[in-house]
Order: sequence, then C-alpha cells, then structure tokens
Amino acid sequence: MDILLRLLFNRAFQNIHGITPTAAKSMGSILQAYPSIQFSIKISGGSSMAYHIAEKQPLRIVGIRIPMVEDTEENLRAVPDFWKSTVQGNQLWKIYRLSNQEPGGILELVYYLKRRPL
Repeated sequence: MDILLRLLFNRAFQNIHGITPTAAKSMGSILQAYPSIQFSIKISGGSSMAYHIAEKQPLRIVGIRIPMVEDTEENLRAVPDFWKSTVQGNQLWKIYRLSNQEPGGILELVYYLKRRPL
C-alpha cells in the first residue's frame, strides 16, 4: 500500500510541476505553489421593477394529487411516471381547459407533508 501511495504521489507531483520529486530535490528546482481555492458569493440589489396592484377575480385551483413519501429517490421515480400517465390520458387537457385567467397555463407543485403522530 505504501508503494502505491508513493507512486500516486509521484505521478501527481510530476503532472503538476513537470518534474519528479527526486529531480526537484536534487536539482534545487523552484516549484510553483498554488494558493487554496476560495469561493465568494456577493448578493447585491438589482434594478428596480415596475409593478402595479390589480384586483382580480377569485382564483380556483384544481389539480391531481399523488402521495409523496419521505424517500426522495422514490419520489424522483414516481413524479415522471405520474406526468407521463397524465399527459397520455385526458386529465391534463381537462385541467388546461379550466385555466381561464391570465397568466394561463399549468403549474407543477410537489409538496410533502410529514405527518406527526397525535
């Protein structure tokens, strides 16, 4: 195992510096040091956005519900299958026809509520 680690280190060293560790010691070569990588995120205000307040008709929400579970991987398998069967059937068209206000269209909402014992 020790030999394998030395070989891996020597190969990585040579890939970065262009010479082997032994050559670097014997020749007194100058090597490049790479500072640590640092990430910085800066969030600042954007530009102003024009808006207005409008009175709208009451909103009706309709949809199809499938149960979600705590296992995210299982949900990631279930949701695409759900949409596939919904698109192939006529349920999606029925829901789309109920959309009678702006903005029109259909929205997917995935929500999991972990039930707590009473």
